[in-house]
Amino acid sequence: MTNKLRILNIEDTMLKHLDIARAVKKLGRVELDHAKNLKSGLTMIEASFAENRPYDVIISDMYYPADEDGVDADSGNRLIEIMKEKEANIPIIICSTVRFRIPEILGVVHYSANADWERELLELLQDQSMTAEEIYAKVNREREELEAAKREYAIAEESH
Repeated sequence: MTNKLRILNIEDTMLKHLDIARAVKKLGRVELDHAKNLKSGLTMIEASFAENRPYDVIISDMYYPADEDGVDADSGNRLIEIMKEKEANIPIIICSTVRFRIPEILGVVHYSANADWERELLELLQDQSMTAEEIYAKVNREREELEAAKREYAIAEESH
């Protein structure tokens, strides 16, 4: 990681992007880039690898345009799939007005006037002081815990 936390925010709503920008700047040394659609975001991610300066974290909405045409799509899920396919080890935080549970990413923040989304986001970003290996170990532990809970639930259901 460079001396600044490099963050890419993929968000089509300017007001929400500005809220996120205001929040992350509280961390101090932050370099924040912004993309309004999936295509632009992926181009910026590829360029960051080509420059040997990959992003430290991606903050993404779940529903935003796939390209410049502006038609909303399930681009957040597509981003997660593409990053897994390319084995690009950049932690992802989904920041959405819809509640999600996605164990294979760094975290999900519920963006709402009634939620303390800013605190949740900053806590996840402070995890970036961990090494990439520690983050992925944490994500894998959480994934294993979720799978174990699913198995226990299935066993309990079978016994009833």
